[in-house]
Amino acid sequence: KDGKMTLVDENGNVGGVLKRVERKSSTLGAKPPQGAVVLFDGSSADNFEGGKLSDNKKNLMAGTHSKRKFGDCSFHVEFRTPFKAKARGQARGNSGVYIDSRYELQVLDSFGLEGEYNECGGIYSIRKPTVNMP
Repeated sequence: KDGKMTLVDENGNVGGVLKRVERKSSTLGAKPPQGAVVLFDGSSADNFEGGKLSDNKKNLMAGTHSKRKFGDCSFHVEFRTPFKAKARGQARGNSGVYIDSRYELQVLDSFGLEGEYNECGGIYSIRKPTVNMP
């Protein structure tokens, strides 16, 4: 209630209060830097082979590949995971962004997890995420 969860034992004694945590990216909604190549802005999947938009026409569906090829680069990815409160581990919206069709940048609801190699932001089985940010 009101962004808080009160933990109460069987006798009604309050054991603690948990406050709701909402984290947002500091770059969410920011304009791309000068010279950036924007592959997807939520309006068209034309820059992708097999590109399809979701029903609400704002999200790119899985199974697409960039038509443009890149060498060394930095990239910014915004994503959304489904709410699966009762699911655990890889069942929590498991997906990824493949780099060079070889390395998977893991996309997963990792809230409350340890931030391991197979969790959100990690390079699957190679490197842990710098920040465990679901």
